[in-house]
This record gives sequence, structure tokens and C-alpha cells, in this order.
Amino acid sequence: MGGDPGSTEVGREAAAVSTPAPGWYFDPTGSLRWWDGTAWGPAAPVPVPSVEDAGKAMSVLSWLGFFVMYFVVALAVRLIERDGNRFARWHASEALNLQLTFVLLWNLVLGPVVIITMVTSIGSESQGPPAAFFLMLPVAGTLFITCAAGCIYGAVRAGRGDWWRCQFAIPFLRAHRRELDRVSAGNSDHAGPR
Repeated sequence: MGGDPGSTEVGREAAAVSTPAPGWYFDPTGSLRWWDGTAWGPAAPVPVPSVEDAGKAMSVLSWLGFFVMYFVVALAVRLIERDGNRFARWHASEALNLQLTFVLLWNLVLGPVVIITMVTSIGSESQGPPAAFFLMLPVAGTLFITCAAGCIYGAVRAGRGDWWRCQFAIPFLRAHRRELDRVSAGNSDHAGPR
């Protein structure tokens, strides 16, 4: 029964509880460092985020901005990231392609219906919109649901760090695709669009 605190069973348990096991911990200054059980080791290297990680938030925002302001958010992200993050610029361009396709088709589908409704209601005694209005509602609904699903899927892929190319959008913007093709041709381990 000497003076060593680890010489008794209770003393060993108390020593095990008071000293953390070796591993990575935050030191008193807030730096992540290795604790070997008795002393602090060197600080951990600061992780450098990948291109995908750095641009994920803006990429997701460019896709989901459709639900707030149609294509305006994707356009803003594209302009902000013009010389910045390639991943965010890629997704903003793809989102803009899809959202501009939606706006174009929406106006082509509903524009004539609105004009026909206005023209036929002038001077007529009819009490309601013409049949063409009701015939176009399923088309307009399908168009909106398709674009909304594409934007949600694009946001999910951007959030996972995937370079997703929207296959069913009119490619109004193509420079980002050519740029990525040039980069990936010179770098065989580049994770390009899937």
C-alpha cells in the first residue's frame, strides 16, 4: 500500500478517468492536436477543402433558387463565381440552362393561351376562359413538375459534390462545358461530370 496512486484498483481507475486516452483532441488554445496520453504532440494540418466542398453551398443555392426567383438566383451565382469556384460556376450554368429552358417553354405554352383568352373574351358574352385554357393546364403542370424535379435532383447532386450535367435542358450556356473538357483532357484523374 505505497504512495503510488496506480498501485490499488481504485487508484488505477481514477488515473484512467483523469487522463484521456491517446487520440486527436482540441488543446486549450482550440487547435486540433495529438494527445499521446501524457503530452501534446504536433498540431494537425489544416485541411484544404476541395473545389467541390468550397462551392457546394453556392451550387445548391443556384438550383433551389428556382423556387424563389426562377432563373435570377442561378444567374447571380454564375456572375458572382465567374472567376471564382469552377464547381459553383458549373452548377450555376447547368441550373441556368434548365431554368431558362423552363421559362422559354412556359412562355411558349402559356403565352398563346393567355393571348387567345384575352382576344376571345373581348366583346363576347362568355362567362369564363376558353377550352384551350383548360387543355393547357396539364401541359403547364407537367412542365413545372419536370423543372422542379430537375432542380431538386441538381441540388442533391451538387450537395454530394457531383459534377452533374442536365441532359434535358437546352444548352444556352456552353463555355463551362468546354472549359471543363479542356481541364479534364489535361488531367486524367479529374472528376468531371457524370
